[in-house]
Amino acid sequence: MKKWIFLLLAFLVACGGNRETIQVTETQAPKTPTGPVSEAGGADVGGGNAIEGKMIEEYQVDVTEILEYQETILPIIKTLQTQFPDLAADFLHIAKARKWYIVPANLKSLDALKIGIPLEIQTEQVALHTPEKIFIDRRRWEVMSSTSKTYLLLHEIVMGIKWIDKHEGLDKCLARAKKVIVLNEFVENENYKDEVRSCYKTYPRYFVIPTKFKFTPDDYESIRSLVTQLSKNLSASDWEELKLWFESREFRKYN
Repeated sequence: MKKWIFLLLAFLVACGGNRETIQVTETQAPKTPTGPVSEAGGADVGGGNAIEGKMIEEYQVDVTEILEYQETILPIIKTLQTQFPDLAADFLHIAKARKWYIVPANLKSLDALKIGIPLEIQTEQVALHTPEKIFIDRRRWEVMSSTSKTYLLLHEIVMGIKWIDKHEGLDKCLARAKKVIVLNEFVENENYKDEVRSCYKTYPRYFVIPTKFKFTPDDYESIRSLVTQLSKNLSASDWEELKLWFESREFRKYN
């Protein structure tokens, strides 16, 4: 009898398979990663965590104050203001609502095939993205050119936008509220504050639901494609084509 129970358990485990995700599922306050940062994120409950003698919190940065954001990303957002205001709002949301860290730590590399890159190409993991946080390897960041830093920030923002629809109601509501700022020349006003208050009244709790924040190789390719397109000077017809591409790929659903 014991033998049959053992075989049954072995069969159930085998059927479970491996479930790769790139997220931490948080139901209350986000937890600080323990040890090397990985795409899985999260940690067991415990005390404070440090890297090279500094607390994790000390490595948090305001991405909107980074030179490359101000000189390149912000002009893209201002172009989106007239051409694609919903997307401009998402840009602001990811820049402001997500926690950005530049840390002196080796980031665990992702499987090349799963991110749409041939195995023959060796890449460096410069950043890792969870639904709530973005970690950037400071040692690689510091040797990157200004152009490469811009592409990295753009890539992480676009990845965050791709994930918005996976979040629960409050995050999506707060992202929509940013559109009020976009249409008001990027200035917060009472209408924006009313929208934010409405979001918190409608969705009083902020948490990441146990949804699989999982990308396919096609998703990664779509992210890289959009980053490339947004880095160009697009004409009016290009913008219309981009909106059609957005819909065909179901990159992000707007009401």
